[in-house]
Order: sequence, then structure tokens, then C-alpha cells
Amino acid sequence: MMAMEENSDRVGKCVSKGKQMADGTGIYFYLFLCLFAACFFPPVRGFSEEWLRPKWVLAETTGLLVLLTLGIQVLVACKHRNPGWRVLLRWGRVEDAFCEALVAVAFMEAVYAIGRMYRDGQGMPASGTFDNPAGLAFCLCAALPFHVCLWQRWTRRIGYRVVLAVSGLAVWVAILCTESRTGWICLALYAALWLQKQWKGHRTMKLTILAVLAAGLAWSISVVKTDSTCGRRFILERSWELVQARPFAGYGSGGFLREYMPRQADYFRRHADSGYAWLAGEVYHPLNEFVWVWIEFGLPGILLLLGALAWLLAGLFRRRDIFSRMLAVSLCASVIFAMFSYPLKYPLASVIGIVAMWRVCAGMSGRIKMNEWGWRWVGMAGVVVSVVALIKVSVAYSYEYEWSRVARCALHGHSREMMPRYADLYRHYHRDASFLYNYTAEQFYAGQYEEALKTAKECRALWPSYNLSLLTGDICRAAGKYGEAVQYYVQAHWMCPVRFAPLEGLYYAYKSGNRSLMADSVANVIFRKKIKVDSRDVQRIKKEILEDMRHGEKMVP
Repeated sequence: MMAMEENSDRVGKCVSKGKQMADGTGIYFYLFLCLFAACFFPPVRGFSEEWLRPKWVLAETTGLLVLLTLGIQVLVACKHRNPGWRVLLRWGRVEDAFCEALVAVAFMEAVYAIGRMYRDGQGMPASGTFDNPAGLAFCLCAALPFHVCLWQRWTRRIGYRVVLAVSGLAVWVAILCTESRTGWICLALYAALWLQKQWKGHRTMKLTILAVLAAGLAWSISVVKTDSTCGRRFILERSWELVQARPFAGYGSGGFLREYMPRQADYFRRHADSGYAWLAGEVYHPLNEFVWVWIEFGLPGILLLLGALAWLLAGLFRRRDIFSRMLAVSLCASVIFAMFSYPLKYPLASVIGIVAMWRVCAGMSGRIKMNEWGWRWVGMAGVVVSVVALIKVSVAYSYEYEWSRVARCALHGHSREMMPRYADLYRHYHRDASFLYNYTAEQFYAGQYEEALKTAKECRALWPSYNLSLLTGDICRAAGKYGEAVQYYVQAHWMCPVRFAPLEGLYYAYKSGNRSLMADSVANVIFRKKIKVDSRDVQRIKKEILEDMRHGEKMVP
């Protein structure tokens, strides 16, 4: 009898797996594995930017393949006279695949990040395959809740649970190693939720532990990384000024990059002795996604975002299954990071948001009254949209690959030879601020000063940054336009008062323009200026200007 039962179980498992492969759900594990591997992909060449662009291009490609697979499944279901909405409800069969793929990739990322941190041995926080520790902390925090889904489903698989516990511990340790305070807040949130679930009758103990967690978080926010906290407050204050200036309409797409750095320069021009000057740097984001949305899209944009979040969280928490609950917890972690960082910069945030929308809509799909032809149109739309989007992604990447090759050749000293190829790329990237900045720099190195100034003007309309002001000053000085060079160097100086490079350019612009008294005044400022980060570049600037003042015979660069 026992042998017959074992054979029956084996046959049942084989039939279950065979059914999964027959109805197409088995392929989702591999698609999800590729999708999450793309979200954690390491930096590689062949892209205009090595850290984020590979993640986005590969994630977009894999996500569109998922949509294509879904569209094909809907069409196949309609062909076999099955209701199309059952394909949407079949998501329950691939939830395990989703969780397993994400947990596996997160575990490998955590191990790699911890190993790399100890291998480098420089006392730097773990960042793994991301450009900064906050990105790693966000993605691991977003992945951590899905360990709970597998834990509850693998009730009789002790070996799997041991592996899952090791994976969760590795992810937890990696988040701690990032030294991200927002990541620590998410860990405290998870701990509080676990206490609420496990210790229902120990109110005093729960309150004590929660008080300790709250005290620890308050200490970390107020004591750890105080410069970072002050810098964030300064950025938010300037960003809020932008919101107050245009609260309803906003500034449109790219508005923050267009408006923020000039406002920072105006602030330091009015408050030259501000303590914030010591912390100022180039700013690309207000470090708060809600403020960013308000600046870009005004009051309608922020209200739409908050409404969408409320709808998603309410819809997920209303569902009783563990996957929906953990999806809601992961979305809450994304919201926490959105208040202190920029999670929308990473593709995993979009994946979590899209899956949350899918989960809520899938629960409503059974109530949709649609005939067979309606579902056929849905399937065809999914196939057509995914194919067209895949073509667009491939074409966009072909341009991006060409740009990376041209930029690499120019970096090796072939700027003049690359100008025709840059001109061809300009037709496609004429509204891309990063490309325009790169094009301006290479035109400058190729000696095409007037063309470089024209391109810099186009770039400034999109992104009047510190680096662009500094570069434009160098171009004007090389072209003999010393008065304009002074204006751009002064602008760059007020954007980031702690930097030495604008003062160096200002000194040589005054010297070349035969304004020796002003040049001597700038030199005195350089010698007395306090150094924030002592580097070879700072020492070079001081040494060269000192020699130039002593001998008066040094050639002006």
C-alpha cells in the first residue's frame, strides 16, 4: 500500500509539472529569473551609462517577453474555448516561480555584495552591483518579504526552509552592511510586523522591543551621517521653494534638472557664509520621489500618485492570500525609500508596481463580462504591443551602443575623428542632456569652440549643471572670451562653493584677461580656502597657482 501511495504521489507530481508545461506556466520561472537578474545586473560596457542603463534595457526586454507570453496564452485559451479571464487568474500557479526567482537572485546579490565589501577592505559600505549603497538596500528590502511567501508554502519541506532561512539571513546582513538608514527603517518595519504576527499575547514585550527599535532609529537618524542629514534637509528646502513657486502646474518633464542648480547658486550667492556651503554638490534628485513628482508634474501629478498608491495598497491588503500581503509589504518598503531616496531610478521598483497592479486587476477580472472576441482582442493587443515595444527597445539600444563606442574612441584621444559620428547621433539625441554634455566636451577637446558653445547652450536649456558651467567656462577661456568665462566660473562657484576647480578657472580667466588684481584676489581665496576632501587635484591647483604667482612666467593653460 505504501509503495502504491508513493507511486501515486510521483505520478501526481509528474502530471502537475506536465500540466504546467502544457499550459505555459512553467516558462514563467525562467522569465522571472532573467527579469530579476536584469534588475540586479552588474555594470557592463556597451551602454551610455554602465550602472543603470544595462539594468533598464535588459529588464524592459524581459518584461516585454513576459507580456508577449501572456498575450499568446490568452489567444491559445480563446482558441480552446476557455474564458480569457482564467489566464489572468492562473497567476496563482506562477506565484511560487516569481518568489523563487526573486529570492534566488537576491541571495546571490547579497552574497556578492558582502564578499565584495570584505574583499575591497576599505571600510566602505556594501553596494554590490549598484552605483551606491542605497540602491542595493532598496532592492534587497523589496525582495525580503517574498521569503515569507515561500516559508509559509514550504511547510513540510524542512531542507527548503533551511535554505530559505540562510537566504533571508544573508539578505538581512547585506542590508545592514549597506549602512543605509532607510534600509534599517525597513528592517525595523519588518521586525514590527513579525512581532505583531507572532506575539499576539505579549503586549508589554512587544511595546518594549518596539520602543528599543524606535530609539535606535532615532539615534541613527540624528547621530549617524549628520552631514548627510543636513545635506538632505538643504536639498528639500530648495526643492520646496520650487514647489511653492509653481504648486499647481509644475515645471514639466525634466523640470527639476532645469531649475534646481540655478536656485542653489542663487541661495549661496545670497548666503555666502551658510554652513550648507560645506555640503553642497551637484544635485540630480531631491531625494524624495513625492517632491520630485510634484516639481515635475504639479499638484495633479502628486494627487494621482497618492491615489494610485492608496488604491493598490487597499486592494492588496483586502486580499487574504500571502502573496498579495507580501506584495503590499514590499510596496510599503518602496514608499519608505521614496520618502528618503530615489527607488524609481531602479527597474525593480517598476516591476513591483506593475505586479501589484496586475494582482489587483486580476482579482477584478472575474467580474468583467467580456465575450470570446473581446478576450481575443486583449491577447492580440498584448502581442502587438510587446512586439512593437521590443523593436523600439532594440533600435534604441543600437543607438546607445553606437554612442558608447564613439565615446570610448573619443576618450582615447580621437575626438576630432569622432565628430562626424557624433553629428549623426545628434539627430537622435538632440533632446538628451547627457548626450549634449558629452558632445560639448568632445567638441571642446577637438578644438571646435564655437560649435561647442552652441551645443552647450542647447544642453543648458535642459540641464544647467555645475559641470556644464565649468566646461562652458573652459570653452570660453580657450576661445578668448574671458568675460563670458568669468561669468560661467562664478556661476559654477556659487553652485558648489566648496569646490576648487571654478576658482582655478576664474584665476586663469582673470590672468588671461589682464586683470591681475582680480587674479591675485582669487589666488588668495584659494590658498586660504579650507579643504573638504584633500586630493591630488586640489594639491595640483594650489601648487600651480603658487608657482605662477611667484615666477610670473608660467604659461597660462
